[in-house]
Amino acid sequence: MIRNLIWMAFAGCLAGAGVAAAQEELHCEGMAHGLSVSAPGDTPAALGLVTSLFPPLTSNFVMNEYTWKLAGLVSRGSTSSDGKVFSTDYDVTHATLTIYEDPSQDARPTYYNCPAGAAANDPAYGNGTVYLSGPLASFSTSYDSNAGSGSMVITLNWDGGEHLGELSPGRRAVSPPGEHLTLSTTFACIPLGEGYTEAVTARFFEPATPAPRTTWGQLRKMYR
Repeated sequence: MIRNLIWMAFAGCLAGAGVAAAQEELHCEGMAHGLSVSAPGDTPAALGLVTSLFPPLTSNFVMNEYTWKLAGLVSRGSTSSDGKVFSTDYDVTHATLTIYEDPSQDARPTYYNCPAGAAANDPAYGNGTVYLSGPLASFSTSYDSNAGSGSMVITLNWDGGEHLGELSPGRRAVSPPGEHLTLSTTFACIPLGEGYTEAVTARFFEPATPAPRTTWGQLRKMYR
């Protein structure tokens, strides 16, 4: 009877095994233009602040600010079946995402004073040292014009930056869940008139990987 209960407990654990929880790497927010609805050939872009970085990545938010820039996207043109919800795919041949570490902290004050025009000062979001950088593997958006909001799906691979060595080769792919990447044209804190028309927020994760599997026979040997 005791043996059967132990077997049932392990069987229950094994039945739930298969996919490990995805590891979050960073959280960011910012502003963009051209990500909601665009024509073929349009070149949208986005930038902003990194608000959290997670181990094994190291950071010091007291001494530095962390900013990001998304560049090199080329729209393949938005499509819609009802004139309300628009889907867009992008050519990412030359698209990159770059994270910067900057002790001058010249972007953070103006960003949080939004909608001050200085918040959209591009140089403030691209100075300092390159913390992480990488090419995009894919990028797409969905936007509901009635709600004034939508979502983004992005995949990329980190391949450069001063902190690249903190990520093992197996942890350098990024595939954030779409529900955590939001796009909005209704936030008051978008510096309109500076070329930015959308607010974005994103959480970046490593892709979930299969959890190690074993058999009852192997477990039985382990616990003899």
